[in-house]
Amino acid sequence: MAQVGAHVSIAGGVFNAPINAREEGLETFQMFTRSPKSYKCPPLTDEAIEEFLAKVKEYGFKNYYVHAPYLVNLASDANRTRHGSINILRQELERGSKLKVRGMMFHTGSAASQPSREKAIEAAIKSLNKVLDGYTGSCKLLIENAAGSGNVLGCTFEEIAQLIKGVTKNKAKVGFCLDTQHAFGSGYDMRTKKDVDNLVEAMDKHIGIKKL
Repeated sequence: MAQVGAHVSIAGGVFNAPINAREEGLETFQMFTRSPKSYKCPPLTDEAIEEFLAKVKEYGFKNYYVHAPYLVNLASDANRTRHGSINILRQELERGSKLKVRGMMFHTGSAASQPSREKAIEAAIKSLNKVLDGYTGSCKLLIENAAGSGNVLGCTFEEIAQLIKGVTKNKAKVGFCLDTQHAFGSGYDMRTKKDVDNLVEAMDKHIGIKKL
């Protein structure tokens, strides 16, 4: 059953996310676990985790999500950026598992530093496999579609499907997050019921509705 949610603040501590979600009357929520604009990863204390889990239980939240920091670029030709991105995603998966998060969505990155889009996809796939290698947590890695512009990767269902197909490590841990605004920006019309039906059909054909 569909649930209505929104992104909520963790200002003052991650345990404030479910409190803010409840105050807004939400059925589910999304949050950051850290600053979205920094590579720094402050530790989640046992006390913060316990308080967070107590609040989601008290308020009845069972499915909730994390968004990775915006710095991620799995296709970067710069080792520091690429490996930093891999570390961010693995850190967030581990943190999400501790918080019993259902999934962590992220943006794949850009092909700008690579000689071709194909090479960028290859680099992103290698990075995805490094993120998932040896991962045993419960939080799923959700590839979010991006708004189509320039060198941004993951704007089409076909490209998302390429990324998922290339994953060989913990493939069951990989899913897809559909951002409808990003999809519209990438040329997927949703102004009529027929348009939406066409979008769902295309998504199922290339990615598989079960990955959503």
